[in-house]
Amino acid sequence: VTAGILTFASATQVMVIKLSQNEPSALSHDHTVSPYPYHFTSIPLLSDMLKLAISAFLLFRETPEQRKMTKDWWSMRLYIIPAVCYFLHNNLLFMVLADVSPWTYMILANLKIATTAVMFRTLLGRKLTKLQWQALGLLVFGTLISQIDDCSRHGILAISYRTLAKGLLLGFFSAMAGTYTEMFLRANDDSLYWQNCQMYGFGMLCNCVNVLVLGYMGGSGEFPLLPQVLTRGFNTYAWLAVLVLAIAGMLVAWIMKYTKTIVKVYSNIMGMLVAMVASHVILGMKISLPTLLGYATVCTGSALYYLGVKELMGAEKAAELLGAHESPGSAPSHTRASTHPSLVEVEVSRFQSDKGT
Repeated sequence: VTAGILTFASATQVMVIKLSQNEPSALSHDHTVSPYPYHFTSIPLLSDMLKLAISAFLLFRETPEQRKMTKDWWSMRLYIIPAVCYFLHNNLLFMVLADVSPWTYMILANLKIATTAVMFRTLLGRKLTKLQWQALGLLVFGTLISQIDDCSRHGILAISYRTLAKGLLLGFFSAMAGTYTEMFLRANDDSLYWQNCQMYGFGMLCNCVNVLVLGYMGGSGEFPLLPQVLTRGFNTYAWLAVLVLAIAGMLVAWIMKYTKTIVKVYSNIMGMLVAMVASHVILGMKISLPTLLGYATVCTGSALYYLGVKELMGAEKAAELLGAHESPGSAPSHTRASTHPSLVEVEVSRFQSDKGT
């Protein structure tokens, strides 16, 4: 159920943002004209304000026993890191969707799996199995396959290399935000709503500074944070984007706090499918053979990357192999093969042994 709700929210989020843009004919091929009839920086700000208000309301509805709050500044300041990453990610989201379809955005967003793995390997020295490296290769090649074009616009790809670079940046900030958020949310037993209040509060401050700086640089002479200035040019889809962005953000935080990361992975896979179908039906996007092949390859790479030893070899063989590390009745290990060095060593030695025999 949770994965289904997140799938719907993720796909709806990118669709309503795309639908909120100006009609293509209104742009008249003038690249200096913004594709948005409003200042898109307003939506992440309003979304963070809404998330903060909802989290504060739910926090004060909790009982005193549930309302656990660490108020030490040295602990609170840690939430600045994911707040800044989400601030950059959410604003970059609008920049990427200005150039590509919702389907293309969804498949580019899955590059965050590759950027996360490379970041963990480089910064934390976390080992990956050969299967995981191969899965990352499938993920990257699947993304490129899905964008194969007739070479009439940007070369072999249907998107420009500049947009592809934005997609890589999007994946990097998403990986950074997700990694730090999950780490901090599970670091203690504080109320989720208190943790959200800290993260959304810092995120709102980042967005306020961004709106102020861009507003004064624009030279309009109006105070950028006035409600009538923030929402100028908003249409129905823009207001829906504020709402859906808030719902998706709070849902992701709940998943990171209480459930397995694999729930988010499978919801992303299904979100790509929903976005592809919706883009075809609503926006008239052509579903080509490279699109289908790319989607299938990305799904395969994503699923393989998160397979643990139990999923690869079965419960009985996994119990025999892992011994004391993991009992047959324990929960699926999903990412444990990439996060637990001892299990990586066991898997690698077993694969080498099987290869030798």
